[in-house]
Amino acid sequence: MRLTRIHVPGPLAAGWAAAEVAFAASDGAADAGASSPPRPIVDSATTATSTRTTTAAELITAICRRRAACWARRACWLASLRLAASRRIWFVATCIPPARRRPYRSGPEGSVRPLTTLGSVLVAGFPAGAFQTNCYVLAPGPGEACVVVDPGQDAVEPLEALLAEHRLTPVAVLLTHGHFDHTFSVAPVCDGHDVPAFIHPDDRAMLSDPLKGMSRDALSFFGGRLAMREPREVRTLADGADVDLAGLTLRVDHTPGHTPGSIVFGTATDEGAEVLLAGDTLFAGSIGRTDLPGGDHGKMLLSLATKVLPLADDVVVLPGHGEQTTIGQERATNPFLQNLPTLR
Repeated sequence: MRLTRIHVPGPLAAGWAAAEVAFAASDGAADAGASSPPRPIVDSATTATSTRTTTAAELITAICRRRAACWARRACWLASLRLAASRRIWFVATCIPPARRRPYRSGPEGSVRPLTTLGSVLVAGFPAGAFQTNCYVLAPGPGEACVVVDPGQDAVEPLEALLAEHRLTPVAVLLTHGHFDHTFSVAPVCDGHDVPAFIHPDDRAMLSDPLKGMSRDALSFFGGRLAMREPREVRTLADGADVDLAGLTLRVDHTPGHTPGSIVFGTATDEGAEVLLAGDTLFAGSIGRTDLPGGDHGKMLLSLATKVLPLADDVVVLPGHGEQTTIGQERATNPFLQNLPTLR
C-alpha cells in the first residue's frame, strides 16, 4: 500500500519526506495491498543472478530496518490524521498504482475529465474527493440516459455539473464494491434522481455500516462511528448476470478478493471493443489490497485468473483509482499477473 496525503502543512511534510526515505531504504514498498514479487540478487560484476545465502545477521538487520521504516510512516500518517481532525482536512491511505508508474493526473482536484468515446460508448469521469476514487458516467451519447459508477466522497457537485453539461439523465448507480470511498455519495445521488443502486449482496451491509470494511486505524480515526444509510432502492446483482440499463448491456462478474462482494462490469461497443469497469480489483500496474476486513488474497488471485486474464488484450480497463489501462498492458507488465495462469 502506498500512502498519499492531501495538503500536508510544512512541519508534517518534513516528517513524511523522512518516512519516505526510510521506507525506500528498507526496500519494503508494497503495491496497493499485496507484496511485490521477490527480486533476484544480481552480482554487479558479472550481471548474473546469484544464489548467495543471506546470513542471520543480515536478515535480522533487514527486518529491523523494515519494521522501523513502517513504524515511521505509520507515525507520520497518524499525526496527519490528528491534524486533519483539528482542521477538517482528510488524509487517507488509498489503493493507487505503484510509484514507479506515471502518476495519475486529471487537472485540478475534482476536475472532470472530458467526455471520451470508446467505440459507441461515451465515458466521462473524475477522481472524487480526498480518496481520489474514480467516478464514471457511461452513456450511448450526449443527451441520453446514463449509468453512474462508484460516486465517492464529494462526488455530488462535480457529477451534477457533468450531467448538466452533457444533458445526461441517470437511470441507475452501479457499485463495484461496498467500501465507503466508492459509496460515500450513493444515497444522495440515487435519492436525488430517484434511481436504484446496484451492488453485490455480499457487500450490501457496508452501505449502512461502512465500518465493516475499514482497517483498525481507520476505525480509531472515526471513533468507531460513521453514519451512512442505504438509498431508498437497492438491487442486488448475481455473478454472470446481464443488466440492461441506459441502452447499454453490462455483464456482471463477481471478483471477490478486495472485498467479498467485489464485482466488475463489462460492456461491449457496437464496434466490438469492450470496456471493463474494474473497481479495486485491477489497477494500472497493481491490484487491490486484500488486508482489510473481508479481503482474501487467494480469492483475489483466483478472480484475476478466472475473470480478468481470459479477457482480450484490447479491453480498456477503467479502474477505481488511477489511470486507465488495457488488459494487454497489464498482462505484460503488471507484476501481480506474472506467472498467474489463465483459467476459463
